[in-house]
Amino acid sequence: CGNPTTELIDEQIKVTYDVCHNCDFISKQEQFILTGELEKDRYDQHNNADMEEEGYVNIFRNLIKLHVRPLKNVKKVLDFGSGPYPMFKKILNQEGYETDIYDLFYHKNDDYKSNMYDLITSTEVLEHVKNPLPTIEGLLEYIRPNGYLIIMTLFNKDTDNFLKWWYRRDPTHIVFFNMKTFEYIAKKLNLEILSHNDKNVVVFQKQ
Repeated sequence: CGNPTTELIDEQIKVTYDVCHNCDFISKQEQFILTGELEKDRYDQHNNADMEEEGYVNIFRNLIKLHVRPLKNVKKVLDFGSGPYPMFKKILNQEGYETDIYDLFYHKNDDYKSNMYDLITSTEVLEHVKNPLPTIEGLLEYIRPNGYLIIMTLFNKDTDNFLKWWYRRDPTHIVFFNMKTFEYIAKKLNLEILSHNDKNVVVFQKQ
């Protein structure tokens, strides 16, 4: 939001963050962010290819049930940040949604820029993005009027105890949000927050 920040030094994992007490946004300082090559190496260690991984699949099925199905007139979807195994695309297709994907490391193509979408989803992605506000603003160009944006990322519920939060320990997690942050983003980008679960999902509508 451009307001002054304070430094927060994490002695345990040897990282320093900038904390905004106006919008509660927390970001890792530049010198502690992994290079693109090291970041991809971390992602390559993930293994979510197995559609029989019941817990992982259920995360997406619940996301669709609770946050996608209630939305009106959603047919065409972009999953932004699909990862190496586009499981969410597969499940969305099974549920009757026409779905495209984009991923900086695994599905890097600009085909989506020639389309417009009823819904863009970004699940467990934005915590890896150094400048999330312009990224979100860019995605809005490809959402139809009155269309939707769903963001999934674990909310920082207690800034005072941030240094005890396990989520910060992933070296690829470089920015952190809570509902105050998302309320600022909504106001800044002329979005309406339709719903959230006060945990890890927020649903915006484009005005």
